[in-house]
Amino acid sequence: MSETVNKRRLPDNRDVASLLKTPGCRSCGRYILGAIMRYLFSLSFILYALSASSNELEKILESWSLSKTPVEIIENIKRQDRDPESYEDLRIKWDRHVVYKSDGKLKLKIERNPHSSTELEIGEFLYRSIDKGEFGGELGYTYRGEYFPLLEGNVRKLILYGEKLYILEGLDHMMSRGVVYVIPDAENPSHPERVTLLPEAPNEALITDDGFLLIVGDNGLYFVSDDFFSILYWNAFWSGIYLWGPTSVVEYTDKYLIGLPKGVAVVELISPFEPPKIELYMTNEFNKSIQPTAKASAD
Repeated sequence: MSETVNKRRLPDNRDVASLLKTPGCRSCGRYILGAIMRYLFSLSFILYALSASSNELEKILESWSLSKTPVEIIENIKRQDRDPESYEDLRIKWDRHVVYKSDGKLKLKIERNPHSSTELEIGEFLYRSIDKGEFGGELGYTYRGEYFPLLEGNVRKLILYGEKLYILEGLDHMMSRGVVYVIPDAENPSHPERVTLLPEAPNEALITDDGFLLIVGDNGLYFVSDDFFSILYWNAFWSGIYLWGPTSVVEYTDKYLIGLPKGVAVVELISPFEPPKIELYMTNEFNKSIQPTAKASAD
């Protein structure tokens, strides 16, 4: 009995190569080697796909006449913005770059002014909101020619997800505050239920491919669901600049594109415990205008 056991003991040096030469482990070794090869192939395919999508995104941004801009440059703009003499209407001339999807493709449009009303038709109901800033606002719906009010407030976004209608409301005047409401069944209008308070007025939002509500504000980026609220990015580089808030947000592969005046920010979420990776693309005209500033910052 002991002789049989001794024959099955591992080699003294525990060398993997020696182990794989033993008759009983040859098939096991081939299996392990095959698994490693399959893993490496899958990993290389994923890395290739990510690289290809990144290159494709860069080409799209270039086709919009946008090029990379160091995020640090924005800090200089913030310093100028604190100077009362800089409050000329320079920023008002900054075209709002709005990113969106059409037929699954990324698109860009230029807007001069934000929208003050939102409409969404669901079945026989036409939901409509009016945002008058500090002068108030309202959300209601029209059914068979008759209008019914639902909520007083500055409604900035309506998002349909399944049967639910999410309502983003908020005001950024003197102080910033926001709320997310939901109507559980959009085809059966009812008084909106509060989901959560927000640390600021929301600018834009979308439902991610994973089913979370992603909200972009003047100060940051955060996830909301029926069960939790999570801040992903706070003190955003675009915060604190007058009339320079996000205009739009779109999910593209594993990244989020955030429209800004004169450009687009590309945000990649690494993990809940790390700050996101951010790349900024501004118009070629803008990048030429900041070259002296960029040089001074480098020095």
